[in-house]
Amino acid sequence: EAHKLLQPADKTLKEMAIEFAEYQVCVDVFITTQSYVDIASISVI
Repeated sequence: EAHKLLQPADKTLKEMAIEFAEYQVCVDVFITTQSYVDIASISVI
């Protein structure tokens, strides 16, 4: 059940990650916030 909670809510970022990999682009993500962030969706990048 826990693995279902860690799945991305939106497939858009997954598609971006595939395109980044195709062009060998590196993405650094820095997350600092006091509100909710969907880390599971961002993790595919």
